[in-house]
Amino acid sequence: MNTRILGSLGLFLLLGFSVSGFSIIAPEKVVAHASWDFRVEFDLLDSFYVTEVLLDGKSVLLLYSNYTVVLDPFNSQKVVSTTAFDKKLFVNMTGLNSGSHSLVIQTKDSGNQVLSSQNQTILVIEPLSTAFEGDILAQINALKTENDSLQEQLDQANQKILALEQELSNQNRKTNEQKTELKNLSALVDLLQQKQASSMEFDEGVSQQVQELESRLGIPGRASDGQLDQGPSTQGVGAAPLTGLVTQSGSFSWTTATILSLVILVVIIGYTVYRHTKEKKLY
Repeated sequence: MNTRILGSLGLFLLLGFSVSGFSIIAPEKVVAHASWDFRVEFDLLDSFYVTEVLLDGKSVLLLYSNYTVVLDPFNSQKVVSTTAFDKKLFVNMTGLNSGSHSLVIQTKDSGNQVLSSQNQTILVIEPLSTAFEGDILAQINALKTENDSLQEQLDQANQKILALEQELSNQNRKTNEQKTELKNLSALVDLLQQKQASSMEFDEGVSQQVQELESRLGIPGRASDGQLDQGPSTQGVGAAPLTGLVTQSGSFSWTTATILSLVILVVIIGYTVYRHTKEKKLY
């Protein structure tokens, strides 16, 4: 009993290992009445007796384990060529009408029992008409033209963006230059204000010095308000008051005030020398 069970199990395993695996490589879509190819790749070619190829349920050809191919005399009109080598079967076919077609591959033993089977659906479509193809090409060309136009517009937009960026950069540069000029002008105004303050201080100092010199030399000062209303006095004809000159010089710039002060000093020195010389002659 055990011997029979082991024998049956061994036979089952032997048959299981003898069943060959294979795969179909075929297109899913083909054009009607056009040539197309498919191939069958086997794992082991000698593990079966024969392989049958069926198209739409009709046997087209048989492939034996010794690579012999036999075409069916009634259903193989659509087979153009076949090649079998290296555990592969190559088949070239043509002439299918539009629609869905079934491709079936079966491996069988010597008793014509099916060992394995696979099928694949082939969709056959009609070719495009010349008019339709022309319309498609025209649409493609129109799309290309539109794409070129859009690309040109995009390039122009990019150029405008670059120009705006350059203009903005120039404006920023000009703004920075104006800020620098404004800063320089502000510094110049501060310097002029400092010079003006120094000039006013200098004028006040010169005025004080002149008044001191006038008091030392005995030169009469500025006339009183009453004398100014009555006109120039006889005492002021000989020599104009120095304080009046200094007062008038306050309206000049710092340089003018300096020159005027030097002139006043020269006049004072000359007058002092002249008076001293005259007094010597009298004695």
